[in-house]
Amino acid sequence: MAMMRGRVNSLAAAAGLKSPAAPERGFWPKQLDYPARAPAAFVLFLGYVLFFYLQGSYRIEFLGSIRFELITGSILVIVSFMSIAGPRARTKPRARSPVTGWAIGMIAIAGIMTALSHAPAISWDVFVDRVVKMAMMALFISSLVTTPTRLRWYLGAYLASFLKMAQEGVLGLFTGGLVWENQGTPRLHGSTPNYTHPNSFAGTQLITLPFIRYLVPLATNKWVRRLLIAQGVGAFVVVVTTGSRTGYVGLAVWLFFLWLQSQSRFKAFAFAIIAALAILPFIPEGYTNRFETIFTQKDAEGASIDMRKEILRDAAGVLGDHPLGVGVGAFSLVRQETFNRTQATHNLYLEVACDMGLQGLIVFTGFVMAMLLSARSMSMQADAQLARLPAAPAGPAWTAGHLQQLSAHRADLQLIRATALSVMSMLVIRLGLGLFGHDFYEVYWWFAAGLLIALHNMLGIATQRTDFFANIATPPDTVPAAASLGSTPAELST
Repeated sequence: MAMMRGRVNSLAAAAGLKSPAAPERGFWPKQLDYPARAPAAFVLFLGYVLFFYLQGSYRIEFLGSIRFELITGSILVIVSFMSIAGPRARTKPRARSPVTGWAIGMIAIAGIMTALSHAPAISWDVFVDRVVKMAMMALFISSLVTTPTRLRWYLGAYLASFLKMAQEGVLGLFTGGLVWENQGTPRLHGSTPNYTHPNSFAGTQLITLPFIRYLVPLATNKWVRRLLIAQGVGAFVVVVTTGSRTGYVGLAVWLFFLWLQSQSRFKAFAFAIIAALAILPFIPEGYTNRFETIFTQKDAEGASIDMRKEILRDAAGVLGDHPLGVGVGAFSLVRQETFNRTQATHNLYLEVACDMGLQGLIVFTGFVMAMLLSARSMSMQADAQLARLPAAPAGPAWTAGHLQQLSAHRADLQLIRATALSVMSMLVIRLGLGLFGHDFYEVYWWFAAGLLIALHNMLGIATQRTDFFANIATPPDTVPAAASLGSTPAELST
């Protein structure tokens, strides 16, 4: 072992490298380092994520009274803008993510429709609290989640928030404390105001499933893997027992999307049938009957389906009268004035069209399409880079530090790919939920936008690291004399 360590150190010294005992420190030249500015602010942001999703102001009255979330968010806004305006990397910056322009466009069109609203006071409150505040999440993620390591920590904090909600839901299911009958079915409710409604609770748990599906294969720690699997089971139980038809539709849309993405659709279909046959006997009859009402259009109790149809007719009438929109959050008021009924649209697309106008619907469509295409593109880019990486090269140019960093870089690319695929699936689910839910003013869209911008920025550095490893694995007589990247980090930094 000592002889091997001596050989490695000799090779490192000959190449002008520091000891590979701590290969990340000093291994990469500055232009191949991921920017990791404001570490204290990033830790604060992780706390903010937990506080935001778990509604800390509701759970801890004192923190709510001192406006802890507002204070923390204000600090993060300042740090985020400072980080964006900070010194640039030495290398040529990667082109801006296409998502950025569409995100700015969404904020701009919302601002315009606030100024032109039929109910300026309502629109202003919604714009500040439900558009600007939610958009800040995209700013925080894109400016502070700048490295694969930070991405791991962020995803951990994000999933931990929803794990806590799932734990409370499952506990409330078994104790009966969060279950009461609604529309003829015992339905599970969330434990905090934002997620009390079964539809909201089901939707929030449903969008964790893609992350669990793609991150479980990457988990090297068996306890982390088991915890993720347990969270997935808990999330599925929550979705089923909320009795949310909206959640059932979102789940079906996601499963259909996965089937379309599978390499062997026949095997995927056969597996789905076997899984359904194994799971269905354990699902109480009340929930299967609730699912059937999607097709029968007959409620066990009440007239929820008929009311939704009435809302859709009213929304179409409002849109016909106001094709340029009634203003941010103003639909319910205009509906009351027109039809003497006040409920919201219960449809994402009509919500956007009625509030923001047809022009707003166009911008929103562009925003979502840009995110879907960006997620797909980045997953493909990560795949291509993984294919370019040498499997297990050896030779005088390779040190223990090279091998360790090659392994770490491969894991980083796998994480970037998994996150991009997770976000793409999450967006598909939200679009499915949008058929029967109105969640345009929620954080989900900005969460996705922030993550995709962050991944886009990481891929700029990741591409250069992949080039470095691809070049060092190439035989010396085949490397062009004017190659942009040398064979060692030391050469790169000169």
